Amino acid sequence: MQRRIAVVGAIVAPMLLAPGALAGPVVFYEQTFEGKTVDDLPEWSGFVFLADNSYLSRFMGPWAQKVTTLTVPIPAGIRDAGAPGGADPIFTIEFDLFIIDSWGNTLTDPGDDRFIVQLDGVPIMDEVFSNVNDQQTFRAPDEKGPFAYSPLYDDSVYRDVKLTFAVPESQDSVTFDFIGFTTLAWQDESVGIDNIRVGYEIVPAPGSLALLGIGGLALGTRPRRNQR
Repeated sequence: MQRRIAVVGAIVAPMLLAPGALAGPVVFYEQTFEGKTVDDLPEWSGFVFLADNSYLSRFMGPWAQKVTTLTVPIPAGIRDAGAPGGADPIFTIEFDLFIIDSWGNTLTDPGDDRFIVQLDGVPIMDEVFSNVNDQQTFRAPDEKGPFAYSPLYDDSVYRDVKLTFAVPESQDSVTFDFIGFTTLAWQDESVGIDNIRVGYEIVPAPGSLALLGIGGLALGTRPRRNQR
């Protein structure tokens, strides 16, 4: 009996300490582009181009002033994954973003260089980037240096950019548009993406989480019988 109480406590305790997702992201689409050709990527459309780089490896890009589109089906049964209170899944897309060459902006200039991600035509990311000054709206890069093409400019690498979104129950696929909205052509400034992951997390409703916590505390404080 003592062992059973300890096991239940081990299951409930993480829920009390981390009132977020019951489990880590479950990935149902992943693409690193390694060893792939354009013909291997029917889910990608629009401007589809793969490049190799000694530092960035093989990635989608570079492109500018164009749209690259990814369409991913939603696997059946995701909404039956289960969570206390019947919570819906929160969907996620994560990727590495490469801002290449002479991106440079002033935040008051309507011609700012931007990277945009649209979900089914609706923007879920729209950020100004710059490699030549600090005039941008996104966070600082994880890596910076002349990684790609021109030795005149440092490129910026943003690892594990994560966006969250909801999907209506009636919808069986999602479409992402990756847009390099630059003032110059790709020979001067361009964008690339890599290590794409699309998945979901199950997050319980706060009331259901509280009930689980109370139940766990009750089990964890249950009087134990005297051992002989």
